[in-house]
Amino acid sequence: MSVTWSETKLVRVDFPSMQPIKGHRRGDNVDLFHVRLPDEKGRTESGSYKCVVDTRGGNASFVTHVLNMREGTRHPHLYQYSTIPGTGKRSLLVCQGDWSYDGRRKGSPATSSGRIGGYLNHIISVLNS
Repeated sequence: MSVTWSETKLVRVDFPSMQPIKGHRRGDNVDLFHVRLPDEKGRTESGSYKCVVDTRGGNASFVTHVLNMREGTRHPHLYQYSTIPGTGKRSLLVCQGDWSYDGRRKGSPATSSGRIGGYLNHIISVLNS
C-alpha cells in the first residue's frame, strides 16, 4: 500500500526534505520517498540521517533505510544491511519494533499525512536513542 502524495502536504511542512523517488511514483501514489531526519548523536557526517522510506507494506510495516552512517559507528537500532528496492544502493535497515498508527478521530479516515508524520516521529526517536 503506497501513500497518497497530495495528502502529505501537512507533514511536508515539518519534513521539507521529503521527495518521492523517481520510478516509484504512479500518479499521486508513492511507494518510496527520501527524507532527512535529525541526528542528535553525531552518528552521521552531515548531522542528519539520509533515509529512504518504503511504504508498500502498509501502516504497520513501513521500512526505513539509512544511507549515511558514519564509517565505524555502531548504532543499537541499525545492524542489518539491505539494498533499497529497485536500486543497487546499499543501506542499513532501521529496527523499529512493533509500530502501527491509528490516529483516526471518530468518523474521520486516517490520512497519509497523519500516518507518515506519526511514523517519522517514531523513527526519529529510534534513531536518536
